Amino acid sequence: MGCHTWFYNRLEKQPIYEEVRELYLSFLKRNVKELREELTQLRENPNYLILEEVQRQLNVCERIERIVESGLCKVATLKRYGDCIDDDIVYSDKTKFFYKSINRFHDMFRVYDYPMEQLLSEEETLNFLRSKNIDISKEVLGNIEKFDNLTNDFPLLYFLV
Repeated sequence: MGCHTWFYNRLEKQPIYEEVRELYLSFLKRNVKELREELTQLRENPNYLILEEVQRQLNVCERIERIVESGLCKVATLKRYGDCIDDDIVYSDKTKFFYKSINRFHDMFRVYDYPMEQLLSEEETLNFLRSKNIDISKEVLGNIEKFDNLTNDFPLLYFLV
């Protein structure tokens, strides 16, 4: 059937890196605390396979926490913003903006080979679909045009994942 298509509109209020970093650090600290509590419980009643996996997850989480605290991997930190606030928000390193999903346009078309493309306009999207020899129905063309008109002069984003 092909990969999914997601449609996003740029957030009007863009979070700044420091805000995202602090949210992500809080998120990581909660995870570390929960994993440590789980390890304590597992040590009292050991299941060694689960114990090893939880220890591995804790090590990874603590390592990521140190990396974020040191200010490394800024783009990776920005990409975790949606996870921290439990929302369908993504960061595009292509445009350097945050976007929120517009669910009503999900999967208007499918593309094979899972290209991981970020398309930034109606014209770019149509050119991409033509280059992949994808038949575009009048309904899909109309929806792409509707989506393009919703963007309120903000760059739009189509994700193919």
